[in-house]
Amino acid sequence: MQSNLKAVKRILGHRKVVNIKEETIQFYQNQRLQEGVSNATVNRECQLLGQSLNSIAYPKYIPRRIKIRKLSETNIRTDFFEPDEIKAVIGFLPEYLQDYVRFAHITGWRRNEISSLQWEDVPIQHKIIRLNPENSKTGESRILVLTGELLELIKRREQMSHVNCPYVFHRRGEFIRDFRKAWAKATESAGHSGRVFHSLRRSSVRDMIRAGVHERVAMSVSGHRTRSIFDRYNITAEDDIRQALAQTQMYREKAICEQPNDTK
Repeated sequence: MQSNLKAVKRILGHRKVVNIKEETIQFYQNQRLQEGVSNATVNRECQLLGQSLNSIAYPKYIPRRIKIRKLSETNIRTDFFEPDEIKAVIGFLPEYLQDYVRFAHITGWRRNEISSLQWEDVPIQHKIIRLNPENSKTGESRILVLTGELLELIKRREQMSHVNCPYVFHRRGEFIRDFRKAWAKATESAGHSGRVFHSLRRSSVRDMIRAGVHERVAMSVSGHRTRSIFDRYNITAEDDIRQALAQTQMYREKAICEQPNDTK
């Protein structure tokens, strides 16, 4: 959140709260767009600004709630991993990152949420994981049920745990911090150079939707709060379109065959 407010402080920090109005927000939006920032980023920044003003300044300092015009967003995410692609990348990763990436691909969790996951958050006897709200970007706790490959992964991590290390995922008993070089090397070796780690989050969400998981359930797993962000990840691939057209054709052909013959 702090990173999203840096630009706000830089551009509007000298203004008094009582002087911030809708036109002030529009001025801020134009300034950020001139700096080359995307519409989506400006929207996130203004969303935080509006929430702060409406929850803290209203009605003590401002007479009415600030209404912010949302900019249109067309920056649809397209860099996804197919299951076989991420399997290839994992094969080129150092051992300490392999389960880390598998977990990210299964759950769609953010990097910091995975790195900060501790054993006290994983009561294996109850087969659940509770994300500490202090480590969640949204400030809210989440629950994962341990089953299938996720349960196997956590059991494997338990066998690889270190004494005096509270973290589920670690590097020789230490907190996992920056692994950009290892990630870049693995993606390049697997033939997917340029893919970012966050692509795992997008891929996880899309795969859940493809598998028929209800979007609300998928959002509760990955930690998405708004559908606007969620929808940007649910991109329809060419294979999805091909399957949709094929299914429609089959339906129509079946409907024609089931029509009664004209005996007149």
